[in-house]
Amino acid sequence: MEPEEAIRILEVAKAECEWNVPLEYQAAFDAAIEAMEKHMPKKPGYTKLMYKCNGEDIEINHPECPYCRTHGLSLWDAAIPVGDKYCKRCGQAIGWEDE
Repeated sequence: MEPEEAIRILEVAKAECEWNVPLEYQAAFDAAIEAMEKHMPKKPGYTKLMYKCNGEDIEINHPECPYCRTHGLSLWDAAIPVGDKYCKRCGQAIGWEDE
């Protein structure tokens, strides 16, 4: 089963039993949907960072996670180094196909 189909089924189940189950069930549905969405690759965002190199300022587009928006403080400590399939901090799947 693909994540998109699982999410659709969970959303329908959540809507069907919205008024008949405890709030903990609703929270469980929401957590399951969020976890499934993290398995679907999303394109990374980019943050412009300034670095000093031999006295010159260099601007670099640094990749960031599309879910938690975190990135490393340097290219060597990136939360999502180019090519990694998942964010190291939150686990979001990263899709690099068009990058």
